[in-house]
Amino acid sequence: MVIGAEAGTVTVAGCIAGVVVGLVMAAYLVGVLRPLFVLTPPHHMPLGAISAIVASVLLATVITYTAASSLVNRLRATELLRDE
Repeated sequence: MVIGAEAGTVTVAGCIAGVVVGLVMAAYLVGVLRPLFVLTPPHHMPLGAISAIVASVLLATVITYTAASSLVNRLRATELLRDE
């Protein structure tokens, strides 16, 4: 359960930070590069694409969490606590 909580927390925080930084950088770069174009390019957020990327990251997290939990649950407690 701890593995899932840690993986979920890191994934959600990473997705939030990545989306925020990406949107800020996109707005900045569109503003900087807009004078170079004859036609002004629109600035829009593709919510479908952003949602698909975030969903795929969350799905990958669930898959890896499930695999890690199944591997850890197979070990005895003494093997988990042994320090080598």
